Amino acid sequence: MVEDSSFKDSHGQLTNMLDSIAAGIYCIDLDGRCTYCNARCVELLGFDSKDEMLNQAVHELIHFAHRDGSPYAVQDCNIYKSFTNNQNVHVDDEVFWRKDKTRLDVEYWSYPIREGDRITGAVVSFVDITLKRTEAAHRNQLALLVETSRDAIISKNMSGVISSWNQGAKEIYGYDAEEVIGRPGTMILPRGVDEEEREVRDALRDGVELLQFEVKRQRKNGQICDMSITVSPLYDADGELVGCSSIERDITERRQSQDAILRAMTTAEKAEEMANRANKSRTEFLANVSHELRTPMNAILGMLNLSLEESLDPIVADYLGVAKTSADSLLELVNELLDFTKIESGKFEISNEPFDIREIVNVPAKVVSGRASEKGLEVLCEVDSNVPSRLIGDGRRIQQVLTNLLSNAVKFTERGEIVVRVDLSRELPSEVRLRFSVSDTGVGISPEDQTNVLLPFQQADMSSTRKHHGTGLGLSICRELVALMGGRLRMKSKLGEGSNFYFYLSLPVEDETKPADQLPTELVEDMKVLIVDDNPTNLRILETIFVSWSMQPFVSTSADQALRILEELESQGQKISMAFIDSLMPQTDGYDLAEQVVEKKGEDCPPIVMMQSAADMGMYSDRKTDAPVAHYLTKPVSQSELLNAVVDTLDLYSGTSLTVGLKSAGVETNRPILPLKILLVEDLEANQKVAQAILGKRGHQVLAASNGRVAIDQIQSNEIQFDVVLMDVQMPVMDGFQATAAIRAHSDPAIAETPVIAMTAHAMQGDRETCLAAGMDAYISKPLNAKKLVELVESIASKPEASENNLASDRFGGQKKNDVNHAKHVQNSVGANDDEQRESVPTLVDYETSLKRLGGDEMLFKEFVRIFLDDSPAILEEVMQAVSDNDHAELEKSAHALKGLMLNFGAKPCCDLALQFERAGRNQEVASVAQSKAQLKSLYGQLCDELGNWS
Repeated sequence: MVEDSSFKDSHGQLTNMLDSIAAGIYCIDLDGRCTYCNARCVELLGFDSKDEMLNQAVHELIHFAHRDGSPYAVQDCNIYKSFTNNQNVHVDDEVFWRKDKTRLDVEYWSYPIREGDRITGAVVSFVDITLKRTEAAHRNQLALLVETSRDAIISKNMSGVISSWNQGAKEIYGYDAEEVIGRPGTMILPRGVDEEEREVRDALRDGVELLQFEVKRQRKNGQICDMSITVSPLYDADGELVGCSSIERDITERRQSQDAILRAMTTAEKAEEMANRANKSRTEFLANVSHELRTPMNAILGMLNLSLEESLDPIVADYLGVAKTSADSLLELVNELLDFTKIESGKFEISNEPFDIREIVNVPAKVVSGRASEKGLEVLCEVDSNVPSRLIGDGRRIQQVLTNLLSNAVKFTERGEIVVRVDLSRELPSEVRLRFSVSDTGVGISPEDQTNVLLPFQQADMSSTRKHHGTGLGLSICRELVALMGGRLRMKSKLGEGSNFYFYLSLPVEDETKPADQLPTELVEDMKVLIVDDNPTNLRILETIFVSWSMQPFVSTSADQALRILEELESQGQKISMAFIDSLMPQTDGYDLAEQVVEKKGEDCPPIVMMQSAADMGMYSDRKTDAPVAHYLTKPVSQSELLNAVVDTLDLYSGTSLTVGLKSAGVETNRPILPLKILLVEDLEANQKVAQAILGKRGHQVLAASNGRVAIDQIQSNEIQFDVVLMDVQMPVMDGFQATAAIRAHSDPAIAETPVIAMTAHAMQGDRETCLAAGMDAYISKPLNAKKLVELVESIASKPEASENNLASDRFGGQKKNDVNHAKHVQNSVGANDDEQRESVPTLVDYETSLKRLGGDEMLFKEFVRIFLDDSPAILEEVMQAVSDNDHAELEKSAHALKGLMLNFGAKPCCDLALQFERAGRNQEVASVAQSKAQLKSLYGQLCDELGNWS
């Protein structure tokens, strides 16, 4: 009993002692629960009693988040390292969270608790460092003020020896700190005033205030200057006077020329007024010139395009090709100048409209992917799955910024990859803060050039021999656009390693916004997917998307590794549901791998989705084998494209009826009605690209005309029967109202009744009525809203009155265009059956052989047609250019690619002629095919016309 009493007394004394300590102390067991806490701990953390902490999980109670509020995982907690790693831990600056969820800045120590050789928990002591942090911040601010002050701030000891010297002192007196520290302060005094130092020290000892007295000083170059000086005493911790600090301001100009300064101010005001007037005149002049230049430039480009479509002498065609390239560059320059003048004059307006963030990001990536793939670059696009799909802001301007940044990245990158990312930085109930970034592995920018590249008319290389040309306006415009949207364009770059341009934007979330394209978990859960790509970044992006859909991705960077994965799964009695394979890989490419998978798996071979860059589709078209390729995706692959590929492939190959499941779950699969032939009449090339990108993603074929006259010529040529016309209202040469009147007055009812949708930037009251009164069927305002544009175009195209004329044309066998299951894209009269239709197909396309080669997969055949029509024009142009340039290597490569595309359709006359061009390049006999250019273009045109029936 005596021992128990003694123990209780000792325990009570220990408890009282610990409760009186200024530091907070608590103990935890191996489960992280509190076994002890002292009074100071309870007080610092704002609890009412110890009972509120005892037996509680301490990490979740007070240590659950970082200083910025982001989650702090328990496995990352330094305190738990005390017993998990058996080590003492000291953290000098972190946060605990009080009971009321306010932040407590702490310094803490954590030690393992041992019972013999066994660790049973940890003891943690901590102190409040809020005051310490505040004082440190104040000291840092004071030091920063001293260093950045334009005044000279100088400290000396009582012997007059200089002990500190700021940047302002250097700028005023001309001495670096190393030149003066440790030397007497008299070195900056003119001759004859040496006694001043002693007089100042005596005054300080006597307690005299020395405020703003004026003296003479001498600069390093010998020049005498007038200074206004305030001197303050410096004391040590014991209150002893140890020196002084002076703040010295240069007042030379004020003393010498106060009257001159007043006159100069008057003159400066007048000069500023004149400069502002001149700047305004310059801005207005540039804006007017830009507008005036675009009108003839559009006409020039239109005529050049029309001329290049004719059968021309090779030399003349070459001349016109050079002229078109130069005209395109000039129009780009004019558009940049127009944007710049709008921004400079303050007339650039930012809109706030709903937009889809993934479409906004993916379109620029698609735009530059063709040029990137020609250089062997990979363009990748990644949007954080937590980012809401529908946001409110100026999506068009965000897209413009990303397009410019991506174009620059392609221009200045010779190898590697370019990645555009959107990350969720912060999320609030009705708003998100996003980080947009474009990174590359290009040439990089030196530190001295980084401050210049964001300025107007500046480039990192301004020499006359520079490799990359341009106005130097692109990044400046991007910077201003980002600023107008509330952000700031920044960059990180290292010479020779690449650059990363990024900016943050806060954007409201649209009410009832849909989540990112998702597959219902119950439909695809645990489905195994094989992803093969030699690019680790693309593997990671695709893996993340599939994991978010609750699927099981197996990733591989090579064909050999992929085959081993298949064998291992087979040995476990498991199988892959789908395989996504990159077409272009080292050693064994995607097509070879597909053949090997077919050979090994036989009837159990999973459906394959081939991922290709724009350049690969042409170069490797002749490699498309009998492998069950369900889809061909063009990189970079968006999440919506991936979703559609999964849905279509599993519907077709496994009978899972994902489409039905998706629709019942309320998920939009984004598969369009039958592709429409759309004429886009728009004089601004940037607007053309936006509309083409939006409608192209739905599978529609969009042909652009730069004004009403060009549009009427295209319609009257009867080469294409358009389903819908998108008509800009204000255009040079012939405006939208005149063009619509010409369409309605046409003698051919199929043309006269073509639906016309008006596009106008004004969106003024009465515009809609004016457009409808002019004979237009519908109206949409700019900037174009992607969702509204698609819905309007497709709804107009599916109207009964539209189907009765151009939509039920003989191109589609009399079927409605939105009836995908019955439309046979062949030339014939209404009501003809499949056999009759195929007999009427012109002889260039061997439909039966091509379809048989593809295992009877008509969807895949149509996909081949789409790829050909999308990519072959550029390849044909490369062939023509190679002949003009006498470039045998380029001719061999491009002709081979063109031949491969044509082989898919059994177009023997076309393939034979392309083979002649290929051999001419291989044998370095380019001149032998110069006279055959017109014949190749003619055959190619016939092939395109025929394939257009299946597009």
